[in-house]
Amino acid sequence: MTWMQSTILWARERRRRVALDAARHRRWLDRLTDDRPQYWPELAADARMHLQTRLRLGAGGRLLAGRLTDSRRTQRFWIKWCPGADPAALACTAQNLRWWRAEHPELARPTPQVLAYWPDEEALLLTHCPGQPLAQANAAASDAVIERLARWLNRYARGRGSYGAEIDARLGAQVHRTAPGDLQVDPGPLVASRLEAADAAAEVLARAGLAIADRWRDGLDPDELLAQQGPLNAGFVHGDFKPGNVLVHGTAFHVIDWWIAPCVSWPLTDVATFVANLRMQAPASGPSIESRFLGAYFQRRCPPATRRTLELLTRATALPFIAQQAGQGWMHRRWCAAALNRVLASRDTTRPCELEVETLCPAGDAV
Repeated sequence: MTWMQSTILWARERRRRVALDAARHRRWLDRLTDDRPQYWPELAADARMHLQTRLRLGAGGRLLAGRLTDSRRTQRFWIKWCPGADPAALACTAQNLRWWRAEHPELARPTPQVLAYWPDEEALLLTHCPGQPLAQANAAASDAVIERLARWLNRYARGRGSYGAEIDARLGAQVHRTAPGDLQVDPGPLVASRLEAADAAAEVLARAGLAIADRWRDGLDPDELLAQQGPLNAGFVHGDFKPGNVLVHGTAFHVIDWWIAPCVSWPLTDVATFVANLRMQAPASGPSIESRFLGAYFQRRCPPATRRTLELLTRATALPFIAQQAGQGWMHRRWCAAALNRVLASRDTTRPCELEVETLCPAGDAV
């Protein structure tokens, strides 16, 4: 990362931070101090509490960092404050993450743990996940973590095939249980909603002078691709699986911002979101990371229809984001043109993955 890029990221980060009002800060600090033995029983009674005074603004809410320190260790945590959020959605997030950690502790290891849900404050108390976003990590860190991240996503999406009856309450309208007990998903409504959003975005981009956007469906017939898929297994889905929600810490990673998840749906939508974000990045990092990620995710040879469906979803996911940037000035329009060309660049979507599972996931390799 160059000096100028670092400066821009620093300035952007500073702009995203605002002061928390003193009354709320004192209320939260008192609450954490009173309930400390419940949340952190392993720390000594004289542990010192520190809560930052500035919030970090984000699309999914506002984050406030804190720490608790005794003579032996320091425990860091986050308060995710979501003013105006649906209380039922927050409660569902807390319930699902707790359930998932109890049922799948190994898979849930890279995710923050919900310590408490404060409905009166519209806030979640979460364990801290160290690291910086994958999009900002240096190349060496990205290379070290990308294949492990893909393997984890693959296992997480499959849910290890263990879906008890308690998961039925978390199923969406497109998911049903078969006679043998497997969960399957109808991808039609999911694809239709993304196509509709992408068509609207293509019109916006075409009006902005980027006529190439009208070619986004070239060679990809949604009905034909869905007909070739056959029965599709359902799995856990994050909902916004992008590089900005993956924190890199050395060779380890953490996945954050579980706003609606883990819900059960079509895991290929998570893969499409991640690939779309990679492809919109600069060419120096996008294609190589994208190909390595997909090779590690699919692990074995996958049907050509699946690869082409992923390409369709990737384009449909990227277009609305690019359209949001159009019309915001000359520099934004230049970025839109470059990103659009990368997203729509010709790719051999029928070539199967050449990497085998033994090369990527040797015996004993931890997620």
